[in-house]
Amino acid sequence: METVKDIRESGLIEYYVLDILSKEERSQVEKYLIQFPELQKDYLEIQAAMQSYAQSQNIIPRKGLSNDITNYINENSANKINKGGGGKSGSSSNLFKFLTGILGLVSVGALWFAFQKDNQIKEIQNEYAVYQSDCDSTVNAQNEKLSVLEFLNNPDNNSLEITPTDNYSNTKLILHSNPNTRRNFLQVNELPTINRDQAFQLWSLKDGQNPIPMNVFTLEGEIFIPLDFEEGTKTYAITIEQAGGSQVPTLTRLIGTVNV
Repeated sequence: METVKDIRESGLIEYYVLDILSKEERSQVEKYLIQFPELQKDYLEIQAAMQSYAQSQNIIPRKGLSNDITNYINENSANKINKGGGGKSGSSSNLFKFLTGILGLVSVGALWFAFQKDNQIKEIQNEYAVYQSDCDSTVNAQNEKLSVLEFLNNPDNNSLEITPTDNYSNTKLILHSNPNTRRNFLQVNELPTINRDQAFQLWSLKDGQNPIPMNVFTLEGEIFIPLDFEEGTKTYAITIEQAGGSQVPTLTRLIGTVNV
């Protein structure tokens, strides 16, 4: 029957922490941990020491290191548990004797172990960040839709159909305007096709004043586009301008107007 001293000197606990044992060997170590409670303290101390050592080195292991460690241990330590040894028992001291005994190879193995765990944690954190971002984007989009629906259901709204000009007779737009909340939404049913270097622009027309340039927008799949509200506006107009907008409306590209 194996003793606690035999198990400690075999290095099985260290191999278990490094996760380089076969399924059968891992099962045997787990039985030892149950059978000998004092080994549980060894396991925790060895795990903590290995992780601390690995993190302090700040070295990225080369590719294939895991296989090299496994092969080395299989070639040099296969009979350790049957033969026993003359070393001292202990936990952290066993670890450093183990690291020195195989010329530092398992030291790097501990680094590989910690590096793998760190990578797994980072991958999980990255996945969580992506899911969180997607969730936030979805929530924001839903909140925007709810805000629009709440606005449209307001009984104080004025829903006004924009009258298209002759050159853009296929234009179908509805302006939802609320003077109490000072908000406007443009409902897009059909807009003219424009070039990439062009955009639509809203204008406010007041008696005795030059047209006031307002929102510049393009159509990117939205059905409802929020627009600014200009107090005292008599008529809103929409033109096609160069991208970025203009300070003066291009009347030849006036697509529609609506009196408010």
